[in-house]
This record gives sequence, structure tokens and C-alpha cells, in this order.
Amino acid sequence: AAPAAGGQPAAGSAGAEAERQKIVTDAVAADQTMGGRQVHAPGLLEHLVDVILGLFNVRTSGNTVTVRFSAAATYPDVRVREYSGLDPTSPLDGTTAGVGNSATSDSGPMTTTNARDLLVAANTVWTSAVGPSTGFTSRVITSPDGDIAEDRAVTATGSYRATTALSGAGPWVMQMVGFKGAP
Repeated sequence: AAPAAGGQPAAGSAGAEAERQKIVTDAVAADQTMGGRQVHAPGLLEHLVDVILGLFNVRTSGNTVTVRFSAAATYPDVRVREYSGLDPTSPLDGTTAGVGNSATSDSGPMTTTNARDLLVAANTVWTSAVGPSTGFTSRVITSPDGDIAEDRAVTATGSYRATTALSGAGPWVMQMVGFKGAP
């Protein structure tokens, strides 16, 4: 079966000033210090995607995820998604990130090595996302910031990217993570 929404906390996104160390607590697992790939437009936007790979096989309801920053974060933007059907031993297939100043945010290309992948993309923008990238499903557009979290299940290896239309030109950061489906 293809990876699907619901099930395993798999990826989160934290926006402005996310460079601080974060402790992520899951109600059914121990505290986990997460690291991530930080991308920023100096002086404008910062974006960090944390991949939570240690929280597999948790119950799908009644779970609470708590994020604590080691120092005060101005305007944190945290988006947590849960997915099922991911490879339980080696789920990460790849990552990509882009930074720009235009009316479209673009993660840049990522080539998958696994035929069945779940692609999770998120952006932090100066303007506002107006909808998901082609082929992706919008899971949330934050309010009032207008930042999107979106995903897409793919069934063939290849080069993929997330390109989200914005309400107007402005600075943006966009990242995408590929997760392998369970064997």
C-alpha cells in the first residue's frame, strides 16, 4: 500500500528563528532532540524541516506532540503531520530545498531512489501560498502567515519538485522530503 496520511508522526516544519535547538516530545515516546536542514534567506526568512524518524508504530489517536525551543522563538510556525505506510527501518529517501524571491516557491529537484515514495513539502513565505503544487495535496495553509504543508504519493522513481504559487512576489524558502514506502 502507498504511504498515507495518519499513523506515524513523520515530519514537521518550523519557520522563523527555528535555528534554536528543539526538543520534540511525543506522548508515547521519550523526548527526542531533532536536527534538521536549515535554509534561510539572510535577514528575511528561516526555515527548518525536522524529520522525526524515531517515532514509528505509535498509536494513531490520543497522541500529543510537544515542541520546546531552547530559547524564545519569535513567530514560530510549527506544522506536524502524521503518515502511515512508511519503511520502518530506513524511511528517508532524500531532501531538497530552495530559496528565492518571486511569485512561486520552488523546493528544487529531488530524485527518488524508491518507486513508492511519500513527498512532504513545506514553505515559509513573505506573501501567502494560494494552493498546493501540481500533483500535491494541501494539508494546511497557516493563518495568518500563509505557509503551506503539502504531500504527494508517487509510484515511480524520478525527479520531483514542489512549486507552490504565491499571492505575489516576495521572499520564500521551500523544502521537500522524500520518505520510502514500506516494503
